[in-house]
Amino acid sequence: MNEIQIYSFLMFLAGVFLTKVIFYFDEQRKKKKFYLTMSAAVLQVLDSVHTVHMAAAEYSATERFKLKTTEETTAEEYLEKEVQKVNIFMEVYTLLFLKAIPVYGREYVNYRSWPEAQALIQKLRRLSENEKSER
Repeated sequence: MNEIQIYSFLMFLAGVFLTKVIFYFDEQRKKKKFYLTMSAAVLQVLDSVHTVHMAAAEYSATERFKLKTTEETTAEEYLEKEVQKVNIFMEVYTLLFLKAIPVYGREYVNYRSWPEAQALIQKLRRLSENEKSER
């Protein structure tokens, strides 16, 4: 082999190596973006489920105590118990959604429990309210 052939072969191998590296990093970036989007979608679902559960608990509390003439403290106690139940359900839902995400994708999820997810939801709401008020 002469010098030109060896040089061409080495440049070919360098091009193949660089192409593989570029595609690897592009795939990693796309995977991270996908799982971050998936995490945000799960947060939206959890927020919707929590809102529905809380609305149902408040409605059942008001309807239950409209029929019976009891004190307000018992309605508040009932509502507190229902909120505790909803929080337990939300913790279970959060864990189920996290288990649905593949193991290698869970590293991109920014929450591990319902309280962490709820804190992120509150931050997102504050950010969206700030954007609306700035306009």
